[in-house]
Amino acid sequence: SGGVDWDMSTVVGSFQLRVIGSSGSSVIQCSDCSVSRPDGSGSYPFVISDLTVTVSDECMVSFDSCGGTPISEQTVFSGKRVKIPSMPARDGYLFTGWYSDVECTEKWHFSAPVTKNLCLYAGWESDAGEESLPFDDIRAEDWYYDSIRYVYKSDLMNGVGETAFSPDTETSRAMAVTILWRMEGSPVVQNSMRFEDVAADQWYTEAVRWASSEGIVNGYSETVFGVNDIITREQMAAILCRYAAYKGHDTAAETDLTAFRDVQTVSDWAADAIKWSVESGLIQGVGDDILHPLGSATRAQTATILMRFCIWN
Repeated sequence: SGGVDWDMSTVVGSFQLRVIGSSGSSVIQCSDCSVSRPDGSGSYPFVISDLTVTVSDECMVSFDSCGGTPISEQTVFSGKRVKIPSMPARDGYLFTGWYSDVECTEKWHFSAPVTKNLCLYAGWESDAGEESLPFDDIRAEDWYYDSIRYVYKSDLMNGVGETAFSPDTETSRAMAVTILWRMEGSPVVQNSMRFEDVAADQWYTEAVRWASSEGIVNGYSETVFGVNDIITREQMAAILCRYAAYKGHDTAAETDLTAFRDVQTVSDWAADAIKWSVESGLIQGVGDDILHPLGSATRAQTATILMRFCIWN
């Protein structure tokens, strides 16, 4: 083009396809074309090969970890959501989430439906020079290390002491609600406290007040919340589902849970929340086919679920 090699990736035209009927493949037949000279003295001929177009209800979602550990691609039906993949790892960096652009300026919300093939890019922040976790009971090789580092540096969860995180300790209902309260920016509400077992001026008091006033949590009754009771996995799913709805996300799900052998142990009131949590990738089985909805959530498991939710959101 004017003595310069033509860049074959340059777009010189475009077309739109309207699909009528079922999916399938067809061939767009192309003829020889030409590009006009800028000075109007003629044109440059070029040849376009026939183009095969495949229309499918399935979308391919790939993940570019941008220097991190590789992540497998997913096949997602159009209109459905991508499941949150495992978190990539990269020495010296802190994972910040998945983005729809290579510059990592547009965060991908996993609550959004997929309508086309796409590539998601991992975002990273340099962790070089940052202080390591102050907890003596957390090692870099632990499966939950990255999750705990994420929630700790995001100020979502603290240790149970200056040097202990206690990853295997079970999470109480008060802990779970307080974490969401922190995620929301610790809002202050003026509603009266109806739960008689939530004492005034405790570290969880304002969190319970906010969450109950917004319908994010329920008590066992009108007057009992159960602040020190251990939260179950299905209770965690229900709270996260209500919080997602509070944030304006679509929480409808049609996930088939029959692949789990213990699906019959899911409480009726928690069924929809469990379906949503599994479809979104927030809660996974504790084995190949065990959901364990009535089991407790340790602090390490809670950190992992929270990290997935932050990435999902």
